[in-house]
Amino acid sequence: MTKTIQRLRILSLGDPMVGKSSLIKRYCEENFSPEYHPTIGIDYGVKDFSIDEFKADFFDTAGDDVYLEIRNEFYENINAFIIVFDLTSKKSFENVNKWMSELKRYNQTSHIKALGFLFGNKLDLGRAISKTVIEQFASESNLS
Repeated sequence: MTKTIQRLRILSLGDPMVGKSSLIKRYCEENFSPEYHPTIGIDYGVKDFSIDEFKADFFDTAGDDVYLEIRNEFYENINAFIIVFDLTSKKSFENVNKWMSELKRYNQTSHIKALGFLFGNKLDLGRAISKTVIEQFASESNLS
């Protein structure tokens, strides 16, 4: 008897150049490239887990507004989302609200409660937003 593999759908959101693709490639493929390669529309990563035989499907969205029509097709039926911002960019942190609004606008699957995670990326390059401000925002926004 073949076991059914459970699939977990995870959507990444955030401004262009905050490192969404780098995070997903590092996690799924254990690979990192310091070069910037913009995502065109959507990219995909998968991670297998031997515990309970499930896979995590990561949908890496392009942050540029010209890709909204492509991006909005992936908001439905997600189990989790990550909003990534650049710790060296106050603007990318301020835009987290924009991403949350877009998610609420296009995710009409009211019976699914997606888990939300906030990722501050590029700590190795410095910090323009304090840890306290980030933690307070995450708490108020119900994000891990």
